[in-house]
Order: sequence, then structure tokens, then C-alpha cells
Amino acid sequence: MQYVVPLFVVSYGRSGSTALMRALGVSDHIGVPPAFPHETRMAQYIVAGQMLGLAGDAPAALEWERVTYVPHQPFDKVAGQWFEERRSGFFARPHLLEDYAMLFVNAGGSPPRFLAEKAMGLGLVRPALEADPRRRAVLLLRDPRDIFISAKAFNRRRGFLSFGESGEPGGDEAMLRAIIAFGLGALATAQARPGQVLILRYEDMIRAPASAFAALLSWLGIEPAPGVAEAMAERIALVDAAALDHMTSADASDSVDRWRGVIPGSRFARLFEAHGEALETLGYERA
Repeated sequence: MQYVVPLFVVSYGRSGSTALMRALGVSDHIGVPPAFPHETRMAQYIVAGQMLGLAGDAPAALEWERVTYVPHQPFDKVAGQWFEERRSGFFARPHLLEDYAMLFVNAGGSPPRFLAEKAMGLGLVRPALEADPRRRAVLLLRDPRDIFISAKAFNRRRGFLSFGESGEPGGDEAMLRAIIAFGLGALATAQARPGQVLILRYEDMIRAPASAFAALLSWLGIEPAPGVAEAMAERIALVDAAALDHMTSADASDSVDRWRGVIPGSRFARLFEAHGEALETLGYERA
């Protein structure tokens, strides 16, 4: 039985992970949870349980480094049925990942080589990569200022705070620091495990998607059929009802360098200027 490789997609919120997952799903070699916004984490649940040494029935949720992992989104009925049918003695079953991958059999009747999932931070990903050198991670980086602006806009639309925004005094400073800290941690992880980790910049994915995806597939060792990278690029640009609900700019191209529209001398402009050195470390120019 061919080993199925967990492919962790790691990003700070509002960095394009949903768009990336939609694009990855174009490839026959990559299984992506179909239910939008593609946040079923069955592979991570399995990996966490195995690393915890579980050998019996599957609990409803697992804790790893203060993060709770549930096996699937409530509305992902296919994954839910698969899980419930195997829940008894779940972690005693051999080849769990390979069994799960059969849910993503392609048109040619073959299961995917990779199972892509949005990862919940680096806490599980780092030890998971260390435990098995075959595992892979794509770390998606975006200019922290654009994340900051997008997150605030999305929070206003939804009517509640998330992505590190607290509404408390000093909260904006803490929020930007958290975004930057994630980026620095991602770079450190990539440097520590260069063969297992790929840094993908949001800006490259939006501005030159076909090239970015061709490079990603090559890094994974996938020889795509003609036109696959281009089809992935088209998926990034797709604006349907699900995407519209997720977007805070007119289109993908408008989502790059949003921070340049901040009024010079304003509170946000001063905040961004104060972190110029860290932004340069992450590969972004100062204001």
C-alpha cells in the first residue's frame, strides 16, 4: 500500500489558506476536504493520536499543545460517516491515513499521494515533521500589514473579534506582534527542516499563480498533466458565493499591498512604521 503523505498548510488567519486549498484540490495527486472552507482535519487528528500513543477507540476530540483537534467539520458528512464507521478501535487500525485517502480517489481510480489540510498552527506540525521525514508542510506567508487590515475588516463584517484582535487598549500592537511572530516562527521552521517545508508567499500566489503552483507541484515531486498549474491559477481567481463571503477586497489583486492605502501619519501608519525592521526580516519593505 502506497504511503499517503500529510501535507500541512500553515498560515496566520486571513493569509489565503482557503484559496490555496481550493487550488490544491485541482490536482489528482492531492486530496483536499471538499466542504468549504476546507477545515476538516482528519489527518491531523490521526497524526496527533498516534503521537500521543493512543491505541483504542477514537475520542471526540484530542488535545495537543493546548490546541483541540476534532476529526471533521460538522457539515462534512462524508468524513463524518467514515469516522463513525471506524470509531471503535480506531487507533488500533492499520493504515488509517491510506484508508481515509480512499475518500479522495481521482477520476482514474487512484487515491491521492498527499492529504492537504489547514493546520492549526505550528505546535503540531513541527513535531509531526520531526517524527516522519516524509511529511510535508507549506507555510503560507503574507505581508503582516495586509493580514492586519483584512482581519479587522472580516471581524467587522462578522460582528465579533478573532485573529488576535481583542478591542482592548494596546490590542492593535499585540495583534500585529502576534502576526509577525507567526511569520518569524514559520521562517525558523523552514530553515530547520528545509527538505520538508516550503515557504509560499501570498503575493506570489496572487500575482503569478501559475508559476507559484508549478514550483509547488515540482517541490512535491508531482509531474502535473498539461494545464494543471494554469487550472490551479484559475481556481484562485474564482469568485463564487462561498468566496464572496470570505473576501474583504474587491478581488484577489486588490488584496495585495492594501496597507499602502493607510493614511500617512495615522495610528495604523505609525504602528506599521514601528515594526519596519521585523517586516524586512520577513521579506517585506518598510512603509
